[in-house]
Parts: sequence; structure tokens; C-alpha cells
Amino acid sequence: MEAATRTVLLEKLHKRHVLCTVVSFFGLLLLCATLGAMGPTALNTAHGSGRTLRCAGAGCNATWYGNLTSMSPLNQFLYLTATVQRPKPAGGGGDEVGFSYHQEVIVSVWARAEGELDYTLLVDRETHARHVVCDHDADACSPFVVFAEPFLVYNNYSLAVELVHPTAAFATAGVLDGLHIDFELTYVFRSYTQFEIGFKAAFFVVAVVLAASFHYVLRKLHPRPETRSYEQRWTLVLMVLLCGFNDPLFALDVFVPSVALAVVSAVMTTTFLSAVLLFWLCVLDVIRISSSGASAPPKRGWLFYAPKVLLIGAFWLCTMLIYVWTRMREAEDPTYEAREDEDGWTYAGVFVAACVVAYVVWVVVLVCLALRALRVLARPFRFVLLMSLVTMLLAIGGLLGGAYYGAVASSTVFLTFYGLFNVYVWVLAFAYAPVPNDDDDEEGEAEAELTGIVGGGGGGG
Repeated sequence: MEAATRTVLLEKLHKRHVLCTVVSFFGLLLLCATLGAMGPTALNTAHGSGRTLRCAGAGCNATWYGNLTSMSPLNQFLYLTATVQRPKPAGGGGDEVGFSYHQEVIVSVWARAEGELDYTLLVDRETHARHVVCDHDADACSPFVVFAEPFLVYNNYSLAVELVHPTAAFATAGVLDGLHIDFELTYVFRSYTQFEIGFKAAFFVVAVVLAASFHYVLRKLHPRPETRSYEQRWTLVLMVLLCGFNDPLFALDVFVPSVALAVVSAVMTTTFLSAVLLFWLCVLDVIRISSSGASAPPKRGWLFYAPKVLLIGAFWLCTMLIYVWTRMREAEDPTYEAREDEDGWTYAGVFVAACVVAYVVWVVVLVCLALRALRVLARPFRFVLLMSLVTMLLAIGGLLGGAYYGAVASSTVFLTFYGLFNVYVWVLAFAYAPVPNDDDDEEGEAEAELTGIVGGGGGGG
């Protein structure tokens, strides 16, 4: 029986309506960036805690003591870094040369909750070696992390940081005038955490409402999954995963922090990002095949999906292993630093970077091959392709820049990159929303090949 054409909303829009959709997409992105720029500062770095530690000779130890007070779960995390100023030999002189060395650090930490009298011992003289780089033209060596607390369950912290033989690596002669070390404490502003909770909750509510509405309309017009178009099935999957990407457990993780909640949030974020990356590969490959002039519709069997799933699956698995292992180790030992204390960290990072590079190369090749399809694409769906390419470019930049993992540098970065995927999926749902066909006979409806992208007018079975 002849296949019926699946009609999507974007096909029925007039030119001015398509233009309004284009303006809405970029306008919403601009609105997110603007609201982010107007938002509170994300990170606070407290300076001015430097100490000049008197240290005579190369065999002495230097100890710094510090107290951190009035912390709150809304501060999310804190970490303390130390920066060694390059010491000068007594009497001046000496050549400035670049070098690096490993500084042994012994850290002890006590913590106390608000209202409690006694401190709890968190870290008992944990010893780590930190790699320090001193450039020849720099007044200070590279900073290194001495303490990081990813879960703030206490309000007050007391620290003792002992540097073992800190002057031994410096090519100096005689007695040093003093070793100056700057300590910096970094944590999240409470106002930014409230800002983040509010927008994530708003994004989540909108995502749930739109996903439920899209699924309801899809089931009403196409009750059987096999009668839905390729893009409609993908859009429904992305809308469901978007709800998890918006991190509905974030507020709970802030006020009741735990490794389990952090891992669940990371799984939802990574799964959504991986699904979007896979969606783009599949769609671009189908466009490439369809634009090659093949008479038969492109088949999407295991040979089509296997290499894509293998690449994206490797990215997902390695990313999750790195995150889970790091979180667990940080919870056990707040002085742990993955890049310094794990021999395999570099290899894991290189593997993830290799996956991203392979993906980018693959996408570039597919985009170049798919550009031939522009002349046969209906004008409304050229916008969908353009929107996908813009989102793809920004998203890959965000992934490489760490916008979706770890500490966000600013409210602008947070709202722009989280808003990017929300707006993208919203517009996809609008573009591929099902509408009744003129001939409402779905009894013999077969698979239409990429109705919304190739040709914009459906296809034969």
C-alpha cells in the first residue's frame, strides 16, 4: 500500500512564520545570555591571606594555619590553593631560570558545624606531592591545590598546611630572607546558587510540560510508534532526557550533599549530551545518504548505528568513570587532586579528548557532504539544519570549555549553555509537532524517510 506522508507543523508554516521561528530561536538565546550577564557573580576568590614564612636553609619546613568561617551549603564547595613567590637569595643577585619541582604538602583539617563546640577531624596529616612550575620570567610559581571540599556539611574549618623543605628546589645560596606564600580560598556565592536553583527548576518545569504535551499529541495522532517519523521519535527521546539534563535533584544535592546524588545528576547530564551528539550524527548521515541520489530510502540497521554508538558510548563511559572515581576519592580525602594523584588521569583525559576530536572530524565531513542537500531542502527545514549547526558549534565549544561539568565560571556561561539546549529542543518540538494529514488514513502508513529534513515533503515507502 502506498505510504502516507507524515505532516509536521513546520511544513504548514508560511514564510513569515518560519522567519518568526528563526528570530525566536536566536532571540531566546540572546535573552538567556543577557539574563546571565545580569545575574550574580558565581565564584568568590578570597585574597589577602598570604604569609611570609621564615625558613632558614633548604632543610626547613614551613607551616600555614588558617580558619574558614560562616560557610553554608549554598556555597556548594570550596578549595584552597597556594602560590609560592620566587624567593631571592640574601643580598640579591642570582640568575632567574625556569624550572619545576614536586612540593611535598602535609595537610590537616578540622571542621565544626554551627552550634557545635568540638571540632571533627576531617584530614589527619595527609601527604601529597604537588607539581609546581616556576617560569623564568614569572614572579610567582604556578598555584597548586592543597584542600578541596566538594560537599559543605560544616560551617567552620580549621586548616594546617605544612610545606616540606619548600626552598630546597630553588637554586639559591645562603639564607633566604623569607618564603612568601599566597593562599586563596575559592567558593560559590550564595546568591549564585539561588540563581542556579531557580533557573534549573524553571527549565525543568517547562521541559516536563512540553514533553508531556508533545507525547500526548503524538500518541493522539500517531498511536503506533512505527507510524511516527524519524525526527519525531528522536525529538521525544531528547525531550524526556532534557528533563534530567535540567537537574531536578540539584537543590537536594546542595542542601543534602552526597556522592550518590552527584553521580545521578552527572549520569543524567552526560546521557542527554551523548544523546544529542548521537542525534546529530544520525541526522547528518541520513541527509548525506539521501542527498547522494540513492533511489531507495536509506536503511538504518546495525551498520548505520554501530560505529556512532561505539564512539558516543566510549565518550559516555570514560566521562562517567572519571567523574565517579574523582567524586568518590574527593569525598574520602579532601586533599585529593586527580590530576596530581592519579597516574591514569592523563591517559583518561587524552582518551576523552580523542573521542571529541574524532566526533568533530566526523561531523565536519558529514556537514560538507550534506551541504549538497541544501538545494533540495524545503526552506523551513533549512532553518532546522542551520539551528542544529549553530547549536552543535556552541555545544562542542561548551564541552571543551567545561561548561557542563565542574564549577561554572559565571552566570552568563551557565545560563547561555543550559539555555542553548533547552531552546534547541523546544524549537525541535515545535518544528516536528504532528498535525493531522489531509488524508487521515493511517492504516497503511509506512516509514517515511526523514520527512522533516530531506525535501520537507515526506517520502515513499
